[in-house]
Amino acid sequence: MTGEMEQNSKKSNFSQRNGSRGAGNGYNQKQNYVRDVKSYQRDCTVRIERINTDVIGERIVIEDIETITGLNSVLAVVKNDAMSYDITLDSKQTAFNLVQEGIDIANNEYQVSMLHSDITVVSIMKLPSFISDEDIRSKLVSKGVKIVSPIYRRAIPGTQVADGTRFMRCKFPQGMFALPWTIPFKIGSDTKYFRLVHNNQMKVCSECLSPEHMRKQCPYFVCHGCGEYGHSKRQCKAIKCEYCHNLPLLCVCGSSSDTKRDQPPAHKKEEEL
Repeated sequence: MTGEMEQNSKKSNFSQRNGSRGAGNGYNQKQNYVRDVKSYQRDCTVRIERINTDVIGERIVIEDIETITGLNSVLAVVKNDAMSYDITLDSKQTAFNLVQEGIDIANNEYQVSMLHSDITVVSIMKLPSFISDEDIRSKLVSKGVKIVSPIYRRAIPGTQVADGTRFMRCKFPQGMFALPWTIPFKIGSDTKYFRLVHNNQMKVCSECLSPEHMRKQCPYFVCHGCGEYGHSKRQCKAIKCEYCHNLPLLCVCGSSSDTKRDQPPAHKKEEEL
């Protein structure tokens, strides 16, 4: 008997939150239409899957999403099929936050995915012509990117002369939203960075590709001065060697304590001079 009462109570709550058109429910029974001018963009649209759309209605979805994203942030809720909704939001950032964090709707947790195409056109600008396609391929593959087309060389209009830009169609792995805005290549003895662009690009950490921080705050960013994570050599506060004044990993005095004991610290050498 108790279980039956709880089930009836849940059905009643769903009915009220779904906005059934019974008398006294506060909803206008005549057909409404969107009066405001809004921008409905594909790359601001996400999909919530494995949600029973016959039981959990649009009003519940709107209410529970806007509890997280803010009032009037949901622009459209479209029933894709019996087990998924397509939700258009007011900004790319709002859509991205939902994908990152997921969403609780009617006390159940759901995963959210971006709706836009899984094919991304990636371009590298003004790259020297002698950089091989294999070098480009290995750079992108190391980040988990799958190249699904040949690597093309853009031509100067009206000619068959390459202008330095390479472009290709790629698939990003799940959870990756963007590549860094620059990509390094070895040019002789130097390393140079070249502009990398693609559709729906956003700022991400060049170390771990997270959009939540930049490289200098990355917890996976290794300092080449001390070996610790989360800062650069320039920002390193490790104690420097008293003999050569270098950071621990750059110390040139050797690891032998006898060697260090036989020579005075650098500041004493300077005083003697």
